Amino acid sequence: MKKFTLIAGIIILFFSGLSAQDGIVKFLDLGKNDANKVIGAYLKPFANGLGIGLNNGWFNTAKTHGTLGFDISLTANLTFIPEADKTYEINSLGLEYSHANSGSNISSTVAGGGQIGTFVSNETDAFGEPVYSYKAPDGANLSMLPLPVVKMGFGLPKGFEIVGKFIPTVKSGGTSLNLWGIGVKHDIKQWIPGEGLMPFSMSLLVAYSRLNAETALDYEPRTDEQKLALAVKSFTAGLLVSKKITVLTVYGSVSYNTSSTLVDVLGTYTVIDETTPGEDSITDPISVNLNDVNTMQFTAGMRLKFAIITFHADYSYAKYHSVTAGIGISFR
Repeated sequence: MKKFTLIAGIIILFFSGLSAQDGIVKFLDLGKNDANKVIGAYLKPFANGLGIGLNNGWFNTAKTHGTLGFDISLTANLTFIPEADKTYEINSLGLEYSHANSGSNISSTVAGGGQIGTFVSNETDAFGEPVYSYKAPDGANLSMLPLPVVKMGFGLPKGFEIVGKFIPTVKSGGTSLNLWGIGVKHDIKQWIPGEGLMPFSMSLLVAYSRLNAETALDYEPRTDEQKLALAVKSFTAGLLVSKKITVLTVYGSVSYNTSSTLVDVLGTYTVIDETTPGEDSITDPISVNLNDVNTMQFTAGMRLKFAIITFHADYSYAKYHSVTAGIGISFR
């Protein structure tokens, strides 16, 4: 459990690190509408990585438990962020009040690093120079995103199994994170004529997950309600197959995954609004809904079972590739 808490802590440290980069909120100086677009592009790989990670780790066999059978495991998923999502093009965002300075159109997302774009205003002064110039925040050089969960399954009659997973609420400083998910697995081979002649297990899985995270923001003048909130929802539906050979089970799946992420910057902020002269006080200025993960996923893995102790690992090929591994117990 200490290792589980450590991995969850890694997510918290990274998420809380976003608050240290006051550039997240400094995007508000671009104007509320433009800030929503830029923050969405900047946080996209973090949101997508969590969304894909949520849809992994639901199974390590296609065989459903018998009635009152159960399993519980500690599972960790690593989702790899592709190079294409480590940068964004400023001029492709359709900004209203600003554009990229010449030669600085490419800027790092939160997962990238080393490429810092510069925003300049569309409006110019009497000398033809932009009214303002603003450097985007750098990224965190993030190649992968870990996501640990406790996963459980409970057998019901007629080949049904209820599955669930969670991360208990973990807090560190001004940051908190929790996760829950629930799903149903059903043995469909029993309904196929001649199913006894098929030497493998086959089932359907449908599952839903949600992750919530919040971190305090440090932006002057500071108020207690300033925070960055993230709500990630994911859904998966797939066909599972597996074959047991003594202590070894090989398994695979084909699934369709979706996820959506709501990013909110909450609280009241006093910013230099470049779209109007002087300072401006704005409340709950950012609400970005990212619906970027709609992908087929292919998974292959293996499980070892000694008495009731299990070890499993698998690899998933999708928009973001990932690996999952865990240890647990399984009965009936």
